[in-house]
Amino acid sequence: MCGNLNKVDIQLLVKTATAVLKHFEISSFHLVGHSMGGLTGLLLAHEMKDRVLSFVDIEGNIAPEDCFLSRQIHDHARDDDESFFKDFIERTRMAPDPASALYASSLAHKVRTQAVRGIFESMMELSDHGDLMDKFLAMPFPRQYMYGATNSHLSYLEYIAANGVDLACIPACGHFRCIRTPQRCGSASKACRSASEEERCFALINATARAPVVAPERKGRIAFHLTTHLHCN
Repeated sequence: MCGNLNKVDIQLLVKTATAVLKHFEISSFHLVGHSMGGLTGLLLAHEMKDRVLSFVDIEGNIAPEDCFLSRQIHDHARDDDESFFKDFIERTRMAPDPASALYASSLAHKVRTQAVRGIFESMMELSDHGDLMDKFLAMPFPRQYMYGATNSHLSYLEYIAANGVDLACIPACGHFRCIRTPQRCGSASKACRSASEEERCFALINATARAPVVAPERKGRIAFHLTTHLHCN
């Protein structure tokens, strides 16, 4: 994806998603993004307000408090990126969040260590200074914020609900709900998509998908899923 992995950041992911949409000649789309995919999706939707039909944000960053993973690059700084990432995997494996250990088990195989710092630092910068909440609430299409029940403490849930965002709480889940209960996530996200069935179902909504799956005879509209977390191979 990038010859210099140190340059990989959220803005590059937005450019990559834009290139995918152009390649598949997608004129309008439903958008689903989880975690850093949710942040990428938020920025993409902000740039393409006239093309997005709906946006399901699955605990993507919209406030500084959402940097519980990315802020570790500073809070648990190490002398080199390999040591940091090794420790990050172990902290994630031991975290109480449901499915956290399962998520951690594959990180070493899916992630290029050199890409982690740029992604994490860009996530922090955008969450702290990128006016993400204002961008999210100003979107003119249906929006849903999906979260796991163990994260019901998030301080902004009532605020975004009062500003027109549909909330979907997934029982018995934490941040990694797409890994733990993908079927529930898929069912909940459909509530946000008010278009006809013909417009909805041209892509697989899959937590490990790395590209949209487009029905070849219908390139105009799909449900576009941004891959979750640090899948940077």
